[in-house]
Amino acid sequence: MEPVFSLRGSNGEDKATLPGILHRLTSLEDVTFTEIRPFQEAPWLAFLVQLAALVKTKFGKLPDSENGWRSSLFDLSGNDTAWTMVTGSKEVAFMQPPSEGWNPKDVWTCPDEADVLITSRNHDVKRHVQRHSSHEHWAYALVSVQTTWGYGGPFNYGVMRVRNAYSARPFFSISPSSMCLAERFRREVEVWCEEIEEAGVSPKQNQHQLLWTHWWTGVEQIDSAHVHPCAIEICRIYKLKMRGDSVVCQRRGAKKARVEITKPWVDIWSPIREDEEGNTSRVALSGNPDLKTLCRVLFVDQPSRSMKLRDGDKNPVLLIRGMARDPSRNGMTSGYVHLDIPLPYGDGERKIAGDRALEWMKTLDSCRDNLKTCVLAYLQGGPESIDKKNEASLKQSTNFMNEFDQQILRSFFESLMHTISDSSEVANKTWQTTLGKTFQGIIARVVSSAPVQSSIRFRAVARCENLAIWTYKNLLPLFEYRGNMEEASLWRSIDT
Repeated sequence: MEPVFSLRGSNGEDKATLPGILHRLTSLEDVTFTEIRPFQEAPWLAFLVQLAALVKTKFGKLPDSENGWRSSLFDLSGNDTAWTMVTGSKEVAFMQPPSEGWNPKDVWTCPDEADVLITSRNHDVKRHVQRHSSHEHWAYALVSVQTTWGYGGPFNYGVMRVRNAYSARPFFSISPSSMCLAERFRREVEVWCEEIEEAGVSPKQNQHQLLWTHWWTGVEQIDSAHVHPCAIEICRIYKLKMRGDSVVCQRRGAKKARVEITKPWVDIWSPIREDEEGNTSRVALSGNPDLKTLCRVLFVDQPSRSMKLRDGDKNPVLLIRGMARDPSRNGMTSGYVHLDIPLPYGDGERKIAGDRALEWMKTLDSCRDNLKTCVLAYLQGGPESIDKKNEASLKQSTNFMNEFDQQILRSFFESLMHTISDSSEVANKTWQTTLGKTFQGIIARVVSSAPVQSSIRFRAVARCENLAIWTYKNLLPLFEYRGNMEEASLWRSIDT
């Protein structure tokens, strides 16, 4: 195990081995991986956490030195080459199962060709840019795709810890806002160990733990009943080899998924959703979660074990990480989700917060509909009858509505958190004030920046403002509207 991983720690920047990383994390040293790409951070942390949980479960404790970690990893894998990046064609290597039948022409030359960014356009994150890559970059890429990805086309099956074929593994967890990476690592290791204990797994049971250490030609399957709850998966057959001074990746297809699912799988980072008929499934990310989705995850779905509050969780934050895949577009990547949401409730307050959030959402939905009507009224010049299907004005209104949604998303959970111990009247006034000010700000932006003919501008402003005032009076009665209540009427009289 060579020191290939670039770190920034308490002694500055240096290189570390995998056992060295695990030792520094268990020693609670605050480290940063300087060469990792943002969307690889969550899979990499999950890999390290699961590895540590497997070691602790097998040996009863975590090693207290780098050499101790090295010895434990060798004992866990049963094969020294399982931690080597480049080995012989039929030998096991890091996240690369032993196999045969390689096609010498079917190779990737960059780690980002093998990783999970499948986009319809090569805009947001460019591909084929890691041309001067090292073993470190290949390690991050292999862990990312092998442990999180779903179906990727013919002969490219996914991991078992996904909701369906066209989804990727998500990571929902809670972390106190002051926690560094090492403290999060320790917390998640404890959570995994509790999950393993609850599953009744004994260290003496012969269950598959590191799935890349087993022979796989794309036909053999492992029964999930014989897979350890905390097992580290693989889903693709890759093989790194040297070509001159560079590392390239050979690949071959699989006729079957690596794991045959015969029993429910376990993951501490995946919430469980129940439909109206009582059927359960795991939560997946199909896009950047909107407010309704976040409220359902927080207050309706069965939380993942990592989302449950623990002693010492002060100022907790819900962390949501993962690649979003759109099932309607055959699993095309629709972005990387990276959200930090202040947890709006404490221990025992989830139901209270959920009931209040549901009430607030009803008010928000009505206000959002009215805001859209106000914006369309202005863009169309203030007609008495507003055309809500006009494509041109609907397109113009999109940016304003998106801005409203983003501002509300930032303030909704903060308002909920700060009013959790207040009475309903006080909490509702706080929420209606926040919602009203946001509504008012968007109206001001529309009136000041959206284009409209100068000859009908006064009428457009008057119609828009009158509709807004109706919203304040009828939907937000606790909001103290501080604008000029006679202004819209004045504009309307001028226009007349």
